[in-house]
Amino acid sequence: MGRWFSFEALFYSGWLEKSVLFGVNLLFPPQCPLCLRSIFRSGWLCAECLDQLPLRPVRNCVRCGQETSERLFVCGRCLGNPYSPDAFYGAYFYEGSIRKLIIGLKFSDHTEWAALLVRLGWRNLAVDLLWESSEMVIPMPLHVTRLLKRRFNQSALLAAEFARRLHLPLVTNGLKRTKWTKPQTQLTLVHRHNNVAGAFWADRDIVCGRAILLVDDVTTTGATMASAVKTLKKAGATRVAVVCLGVARSGQYHTIEHKGE
Repeated sequence: MGRWFSFEALFYSGWLEKSVLFGVNLLFPPQCPLCLRSIFRSGWLCAECLDQLPLRPVRNCVRCGQETSERLFVCGRCLGNPYSPDAFYGAYFYEGSIRKLIIGLKFSDHTEWAALLVRLGWRNLAVDLLWESSEMVIPMPLHVTRLLKRRFNQSALLAAEFARRLHLPLVTNGLKRTKWTKPQTQLTLVHRHNNVAGAFWADRDIVCGRAILLVDDVTTTGATMASAVKTLKKAGATRVAVVCLGVARSGQYHTIEHKGE
């Protein structure tokens, strides 16, 4: 009888670990990262902050994510363009709590918020992403100089969480940023596209003949995304779907203030 109730059995079953964690949470309740209210579930938001999440974009081009008058409409830029994304999935508008979480992730070293952001995004995107035929997940790359300065690529952290949920390989060497560019937030709409033209290189041996899920944190004008997708398709990718946690409203890009890209 003792073997069924031994401490060793409880430990390896995970029951003891869960009980200790439950006790710690009772004594020291986790906090909502946005408002610092006590919450029961660590790594989540309080009910009030969940209710205030910005709406998911619904009237946008289904290929590039730019706002349109109707939901199921391909914008003129994507119509007939073989190098535009095959699908675009935006989780939330880039404002309010989502903006705070993304900026905190990128510029305040809150790398633990990557899992939270993907968990929030998954609420809106799970069905669409599970229907996608992606074979690998690729993050939007940073130039090496910016990567060294920041010490991590926020898009790679987000991509790793999506890859885990979709049971797909995370591929970080399939797409590289070979050209240093000015932060997009410092440029006008026209200059943004010129700024990122030819900024990427894709490994044909990795991406050719493959369906790819490209993950980025924010899209504003879509210039960076368009350049990356074009590079992947020219290297032979058969399908490129894009996921972004935050999508700027039309005309909002010039008001977004960042400390860098």
